[in-house]
Amino acid sequence: MDIALLRARLDEIPRTHLATLPTPLRPLPRLRAALGPEAPDILIKIDEETGFGLGGNKVRKLEYELAPDRIGQATHLVTSGG
Repeated sequence: MDIALLRARLDEIPRTHLATLPTPLRPLPRLRAALGPEAPDILIKIDEETGFGLGGNKVRKLEYELAPDRIGQATHLVTSGG
């Protein structure tokens, strides 16, 4: 399955947009320097910048849990895990 088809399929799943995406990638120049001159560029994804509390995968999960098509007329939501 190619990436375009995968994205199209994921876009079909109902969700409520909560996260600030995409989150940035930041270089780690000191780690790269410590690994030596042959080291590739090393990047870290800054998922705490998704917003909404502590960010990361919790926000992404809630986007699908809180989709209007999924919760209907619910007034309470109980969820667990990340």
